[in-house]
Formats: sequence, C-alpha cells, structure tokens
Amino acid sequence: MKRTAALPGLGDLPWSSRARRERHVHLLFLLPALTLLALITVYPLFYGIVVSFTDLQLARPRQALSFVGIAQYVEMARSAQFWTTVLNTLVFILGAVGAQLVLGLVMALLLNRGLPGFALVRTLLLLPMTVPTVVSSLAWYSMYNPTYGIINFVLAWVGVSGAPHWLADPRTAMLSVILVDLWQWTPFVMLLLLTALYTMPEEYAEAAAVEGAGALQTLRYVTLPFLRPFLGVVLLFRTIDAFKVFDKIYVLTGGGPGTATETVNFFAYRQGFAFFNMGYASAISVFILTTVVVLSAMIIRSTQRLQET
Repeated sequence: MKRTAALPGLGDLPWSSRARRERHVHLLFLLPALTLLALITVYPLFYGIVVSFTDLQLARPRQALSFVGIAQYVEMARSAQFWTTVLNTLVFILGAVGAQLVLGLVMALLLNRGLPGFALVRTLLLLPMTVPTVVSSLAWYSMYNPTYGIINFVLAWVGVSGAPHWLADPRTAMLSVILVDLWQWTPFVMLLLLTALYTMPEEYAEAAAVEGAGALQTLRYVTLPFLRPFLGVVLLFRTIDAFKVFDKIYVLTGGGPGTATETVNFFAYRQGFAFFNMGYASAISVFILTTVVVLSAMIIRSTQRLQET
C-alpha cells in the first residue's frame, strides 16, 4: 500500500503567524548588540556631522550653538596648513604602505620556500606586530636620540660622520616615522600574503614548470596574478590604518618639527583638543571619513577589475 507523505502543519508554513513570531524572536536576540552598536558608532557619527555645521567651542561650553552652514568647510578648503597636512598624509601613506607591500611580498616569497628554521624566523618576524604602538614608538624615540641613541652610535662606529637629528630635522622626520611604521606592520603584510601563498594550488607552479617557465616568469604570470585579490585586501587595510595614524606621530614628533610630520588626523586632534574648536575639528573628521570611504571604494573596484582580467 503506497504511503503518502505527511503534510506540514499550518503552523510550520513560512507565512504562518507562528513562523513570523519566531523570526521576530531572532531579531530580539540581536537587539542588544544593535543598540550598543548604534550608541557607540552611529550616534557619534551623525553627531559629529551635525557639529561640523556649527561653531561649537569647548572653551565656551555654555554658549548656545550657532548653525554656520558650510563655513567650517570653507575655512578648511582655504587653509594652507590643512592642505599641508593632507600632503604629509599622502607622503606617509605612499611611503609606508608602498614599502610594506614590497617588503612583505618579498618576505612571504622567501618564507614560502621552506627555509631552514622557518618556524623560528616567522615567530621573530611577527614580534614587532605584537608590541603596543606607544611602547614601540618610545623605544624608537630613544634609538633616534642624537646623543645616546643606538642608531647614531652604530653610524659613528662604522665611520659615518654628521648623522642627522632624525626627529628634529624636517628632511628626515617623516622618513623616521615611516621607518617605525614599516618595522611594525610589514610582518602583518607578510603574514597575510604568506597565508595566501599556502592556499595556491601546486598545479599552477607545476604547469608553469612544464611549460618551461623560470622563477621570474612563474612569479610574474602565476604567483602575482593569484595574489591580486589578497594584495588588494592588504592595500585596503593598510591604507585605512595609515590614513588615521596618530599615536606614532604623537609620541615621536608631536607633528613637528614645524608641520613636517603633521598629518590630517593629527591636525584634527590639535584643532579640537588644543584649540577647542570642535566645529572645525568635526569638519576635518568628516573630510577624513569621506576620503577613506572613497579610497576604499576605489581600491575595491580596482581589485575587482584586475581579478576579472
């Protein structure tokens, strides 16, 4: 005798009231996390945008806010000092992120070859990334010291005379900050690219070897195309992080000498918490947010186009 499959109860149907109630219960479990997220991210974001259209001054907290429209943005666009900090930020991003991509890729390729002592070398290379930024910046600040710093001591020992005051010379201050960032975050780039190399199928390299490709040809036509999406992710993460650099500059140079190392993020901090002009500082922060979003979209789109070709 042929059996017929049991029909689901009316309460099990997706359009039933019980099913709708169960979906709503799931949303209730997410409500505390969504509320906390809104309080610590969404509300400050919109409040900062609103403040950027006012003349809020921390030195006059009881004064009623006055809506000034885009006056803060006009002042920002006309400020030569602001555009100097934007240029400093671009120099830092190009120098730090560009060097980290190159060095991180080279280190990942070398470690992927299975060199002796690989585990120990990998652990030692990852140590800078585990050190808190303020601690590492203070250590580098001591090493850069022209009187007792080890850098100038080693240079004098090998016969180099007239070593610069690294953090006090406008010609070397930005380079000094870039070197600290390079030391700390190149291992991060190396780790991500090394992980990507582990996932690359061996058949790719074997097929290239069968076709008679050398090491450089395999790197150019096999390895690098495979790493394109991973390089895009690394570039995205490091660009966002470099654009909002603050702690290294605060500890090492304080934005000086003069404005040689003052980035746009540090400039916003000084306007808000040194000069108490929160309206102007909020306008600069909105500019930073907008720029980061645009850069991120450009990097993502460029990565997708390269992956499709």
